[in-house]
This record gives sequence, structure tokens and C-alpha cells, in this order.
Amino acid sequence: MNSMGRYVQFKLGFHAFILIVSIGIMASSILGRSELERPILYLILGCLIGIGSIYELVKTVKGKKKNE
Repeated sequence: MNSMGRYVQFKLGFHAFILIVSIGIMASSILGRSELERPILYLILGCLIGIGSIYELVKTVKGKKKNE
């Protein structure tokens, strides 16, 4: 496999991991609402990180299909 293919695989894996982390941030802010000082801030932060990660995943997958 060439280095470009490895880079695309790394990029997909990285953004999938970031998406999972953002879902965890959102879930912890919802489930632990009384324990956190600013649950709305963490919920918004998780949403923004998740949206950015989803955008990069879609862009990478579309670019991968376009190159095939």
C-alpha cells in the first residue's frame, strides 16, 4: 500500500476517534448534568467538535471515492 493510502486510513481513523470522543463529551454532559459546572458549554463544545469531525470524514470519503 502506498503512503497516500496509509495517510487516508490514518485520517479516517483519527477523525472517527475524535467523533467518538465528542460523543463521549456530549453524553457525559447530559448524564452528569448536576456534577458539572457548565454542562451547556461542554454540550456545545462536543457538538462543534463532532460536526467538524463528521465534515472531515465525509470530505475524506468523497475524496477517496473520487480518486478510485
